[in-house]
Amino acid sequence: MLKFIFIFVRVFPCNLGSIRILEARISGITFFLLISLFFPINGQGQEKTNDPILVENPNLPVIATLIVGPQGQQAIVYNPKLCDEAGKLVCTFYLTHENAHILLKHAINNVPSNISEPEADCKAAKMVTRETAIAVYNWFMSGATSPKVHGSSAERAAKIRVCAEF
Repeated sequence: MLKFIFIFVRVFPCNLGSIRILEARISGITFFLLISLFFPINGQGQEKTNDPILVENPNLPVIATLIVGPQGQQAIVYNPKLCDEAGKLVCTFYLTHENAHILLKHAINNVPSNISEPEADCKAAKMVTRETAIAVYNWFMSGATSPKVHGSSAERAAKIRVCAEF
């Protein structure tokens, strides 16, 4: 049975550089359908762009994650509540980390997490301001938890410090 769902969707610029925000309150499956319809992989009906799509999801259990649609579309999903709790600089790092996965083509090339996560941390540490890198270093050194695939918080902090060169 086909169900029709009316969803308000808007795309608008934000102050995070070239990231575009797709705002929708939808389930994961519906999200992928919307990405397929509104952001086709070959750019049909849309100007081709390398800008990531940023999707707000206040129910996401982590600050940010990268999702890949059935046709290879990539979007960064983030939790605005957790971003607010972590602070602007830490949230910026997390979003930049997920964008680094896109830039490094980790999902497209199926790069294993034990390789892709440290690479994304290092790339993000080089992309953000020194102030942001120091803030995220302090965040992890103060005991902020991180998924196991990133290593311990202290290991992640040390990697960020080396890559950001401070």
